[in-house]
Parts: sequence; C-alpha cells; structure tokens
Amino acid sequence: MVSVNILYTNVANASDATGNSDAAMITISDSNDIYKQFEKEAKSLYNQALLPQDLQKQMQALIKKYDGAEVSYNINENDSPNVNKRVGIMRSITKPASVQEKFVDGGVNDYAKSKSALGKLRTYYGTCENLILAGGTIAGAFAGPIGAAAGAFGGKILGKRCSQAQSDVKKMINKKRSKGGCRMTLTDEFPIGSVNSKKNKLVSNSGGVL
Repeated sequence: MVSVNILYTNVANASDATGNSDAAMITISDSNDIYKQFEKEAKSLYNQALLPQDLQKQMQALIKKYDGAEVSYNINENDSPNVNKRVGIMRSITKPASVQEKFVDGGVNDYAKSKSALGKLRTYYGTCENLILAGGTIAGAFAGPIGAAAGAFGGKILGKRCSQAQSDVKKMINKKRSKGGCRMTLTDEFPIGSVNSKKNKLVSNSGGVL
C-alpha cells in the first residue's frame, strides 16, 4: 500500500524516492490564501493516527471545504541536454514554465498556459506516477493539491489518473496545442479547457481526438 503522508516542503526532487537522479525538480512558486488555510488543517489531520479509510474520508471533505485552493509549480527537468543542472534549476526559477494546480468541486485540476508549460505538465504527471510505482510517497515528495489527492483517492487510483493525464497531455503536445490541462477526480480523468473546468471541454481518454 502506498503511503500518503504529506511533508509540506516547497521543493521536491523525485530522485529521492525513485533513485533516478534525472528526475524532475518541482518547486511551489506561489499559493493563494485558501491553500495556506487548507495546508494548516491538513497538517493537523495527518498528525492524527487515523485508519487509511478514515483519512481518505477526512481528506475528501477538506478538498471540498477548501474549494479554490491553488498553487503554481515551477518544474525543471534535471536531464535537460547541454544544461548544467545547477544552471537549469536557476533558469526554472527565473524563467519558469509554470503549471497551475487547483481544487475544483472535489477534484484536482492542472493547467498549463503555454507550449513549454505543457511539456512540464507531462513531466509532472510522469514524476507523480513514477513515485507511486516505486512505492514512494507522492505527497511525501512534494505538497500541493495533488498531495492531498493521494490521501483522498489512494495511491493506486491516483497513479492510474496520473498515467491517463500524462497520455492526454502527450496528445495535446502532438496536436501542437499551446495550452491545456487535465482534471482528476476519484472516479474519472479528462482533459480540460481552463484551470476552473468541471467538465470535459476537449475529449476523454475513452475516445475522440484532442
């Protein structure tokens, strides 16, 4: 069973969990007041000795309570060719390809506003999936709404959602789209047209063309 304990750090290097030194560096660059309030209550929740099923229920309730909580990530791929890793990290901070992540109506929405950010979003989903497959802690590697989703959905379900989302973003990239994102809930995953979308504005994994 995948652990879902959240460590509230601002920087994550997936190599800590996967053993892959070329994994992505993920930095929370900004968050709104709603997320900061959620973070405080979630910390208190995780400090309690709750059974996994009780933790899931409590976290699902928090996601709904703090609807609108949002963070922005800077995502740096440490394996970028011909780029010194230290320089690459600095570039990701000073010239970020930012990815937005937000609680919307009980689910987690991720959105990229540029072609470069779409590539980062694909990397982000892949990093999340790899952490789960490695038996690591997705939330233990970095915080943010997706860390809460690990607690609310469970690692197995979240891993499947991340795999589906990565596939959808790859299709967007192949179609030369300049922006896009995905929504993940307990029961579904699908592409979205804005960070606030509640419904599939493009096409689901079950059919159609992005």
